[in-house]
Amino acid sequence: MVMKNFIHFQHRVWEGVSQKSLIFFLVLCGAVFGITPLYAHGPTENAHGSHGMEKDLLRLGATVYKHMCVYCHGDDGNGGGKAMAYLYPWPRDFRKGVFKYRSTPFGSLPLDKDIYRTIARGIPGTAMPAWRGALSEDETWGVVEYIKSFSKRFTKDKPKEQITHGEVPVSDAESIKRGQSIYQEMSCSRCHGTDLKGDGPIADDLYDIWDHRVFIYDLTDPNAFKFGFDKKDLFLIMTTGIDGTPMKSYNHLNENERWDLASFIESK
Repeated sequence: MVMKNFIHFQHRVWEGVSQKSLIFFLVLCGAVFGITPLYAHGPTENAHGSHGMEKDLLRLGATVYKHMCVYCHGDDGNGGGKAMAYLYPWPRDFRKGVFKYRSTPFGSLPLDKDIYRTIARGIPGTAMPAWRGALSEDETWGVVEYIKSFSKRFTKDKPKEQITHGEVPVSDAESIKRGQSIYQEMSCSRCHGTDLKGDGPIADDLYDIWDHRVFIYDLTDPNAFKFGFDKKDLFLIMTTGIDGTPMKSYNHLNENERWDLASFIESK
């Protein structure tokens, strides 16, 4: 309970900080806490695939992680690195094998490319920067393999089949109106509010499985969306849900209803 009270009043310390400044901070952490130089960013001859190649990527990923990721995510992937006290939301704990962004169904492991996408694109509204410009493809795939090594789920389970969808339908007045009705029927306003700004009546009482306070999306601000703000991104999130959080999957709605809901959110 003490932890919850502490988390509740934390500020988003990285709000307004540029990506370059954030990456500089992480590199500075390395200088302060003591590291050896990172391997050069030149691509390796190995591709993501066979068992031997995965071992090579795992070694490369361990090197990158220990230089660039450990200060936030910790030595054992528990999210308790030396910089953790200065960050909010707190860094992800990888040990449960639970990932918020996926292209797989609710409760499933993510695909490797889902983890790759998160590393490359970063997560807006958090201290997780986009590493696309700082890491080579091989280094990024290596970090994917190394992150997976923190959780036994990846040795026991396999990701479910990727969720796919057809052509993105055009939003029109009718689809937006239908989406508004669905928003009301599904009680989305309890969290996101009637004006979609994230100020619903239970918004201040929500926590994730890591016992961290959950910030509810302001759905009127696309810049706050962590996993993309295109209509297809909204559709995917409603289909997959966000594992580890109160945001459940809405795949009990049919595909047309989910597109209509996405149309309504996009219209705001």
